[in-house]
Amino acid sequence: MARSLRDTHLFRMLNGKEQEAVSVVDNRDINQGSPNNQVLITCEHASGDIKYTKLSDQEEHLARTQNYFDVGASEMTYSLSEDLKCIAVMGNYTKLLVDPAKPLADHNLIRTMYQWAEEEKGIPVSFNNHGYRLYERLENFYLEYHKILRETMDFLEP
Repeated sequence: MARSLRDTHLFRMLNGKEQEAVSVVDNRDINQGSPNNQVLITCEHASGDIKYTKLSDQEEHLARTQNYFDVGASEMTYSLSEDLKCIAVMGNYTKLLVDPAKPLADHNLIRTMYQWAEEEKGIPVSFNNHGYRLYERLENFYLEYHKILRETMDFLEP
């Protein structure tokens, strides 16, 4: 008789659409019979990927030179997940595309200006100013990330 993922205490496999938006790492030790379901680590800005965008020369320069995602965060999150033997959920795209840490109705969900410091003026993010593929980005990235995050939390509930 085949066992389901729930029976093995492993979070389910992600489909291709989900994998584009999010990574899930399950480092729980299920062999001991009591995996760590008390801790869930999230990392919203784990990647600098700017899928579905068309960048101006200035934005291209920004993408190569500025910190528009949390550099090293995915490696740290994975390592912490290994140490704590828990699940980690990480976003596979930059916050310039859509910011998964913001509520859906937040006016900064889609940044139209990028500032690397509060005292700086910043530069426009042209693909956001023009709404380039906005609904597609919301559906394929923001909503997929939050769907998997919710499913993971439901999975870990006792």
